[in-house]
Amino acid sequence: MRFDNPIYVYRDYTDDGVTGVNGKQYLLDDNNQLMKFKSENKARKYLTSHDIDIDADEYMHFETEQEQEIS
Repeated sequence: MRFDNPIYVYRDYTDDGVTGVNGKQYLLDDNNQLMKFKSENKARKYLTSHDIDIDADEYMHFETEQEQEIS
């Protein structure tokens, strides 16, 4: 999918203490590609539909493609 300004989901900490690239562990699809969402709201709906309580997970974050390039 191609979006003008996609939203990515990442955690900056995992339960086992392992961090991902630059301290961020991104949400990946079945092909190990970054999952892209059209909006933060769509990302939140996806996570909620997969039983992920993003409001209780203080380590869950959303960022735009521009923010990702900066970090």
